[in-house]
Amino acid sequence: MGDLAADTEIERLDDGRFRAAPSRNWEIWGPMGGYIASFALRAVGAMVADGLLPASLSAHSLGVARFEPIEISVVERRTGRSAGSHRVWENLDAKPIGFEQQWPSANRPHAWLQPNFIGPTLDVNVAFHRPTASEPWLLADGSAPVSTGGLFGWNARVWSPSGRLHASGGGQCIYRRTK
Repeated sequence: MGDLAADTEIERLDDGRFRAAPSRNWEIWGPMGGYIASFALRAVGAMVADGLLPASLSAHSLGVARFEPIEISVVERRTGRSAGSHRVWENLDAKPIGFEQQWPSANRPHAWLQPNFIGPTLDVNVAFHRPTASEPWLLADGSAPVSTGGLFGWNARVWSPSGRLHASGGGQCIYRRTK
């Protein structure tokens, strides 16, 4: 994996429009879904007042990302004194793209077996509880407690070395054959 800060840099095109170039440092069977979703966070961050931090993220898969430049459009839905809401579209070749999320229990538990399926994310929901900038490392604790009917649900939490919960989330994935 690469440097997330460097690999999610965005370029402002005009008010509410940005461009980004996904890095192959974040490749699984394509770009990692959480990595692609992070461009949306960067774009919203470029539009809000300094000092405001993300509180949550909900993303739905609309298509498949590739390692080609993407265009990001941000529309402010509502902003108050302490919170706001933004709608973000990420496009590739003028088509909406999707988010695929990698969780070690879901994508390739035994890569040497070359599994004949992948698990792209249909949706992802993340709640950010506190900043992590001062933490030396973070522990991601995830699981997929249910798998049925070609779908599996997952949940995850992110902890600091001191045992503080920094983020939590979950989502739903669909099994796709690769062979």
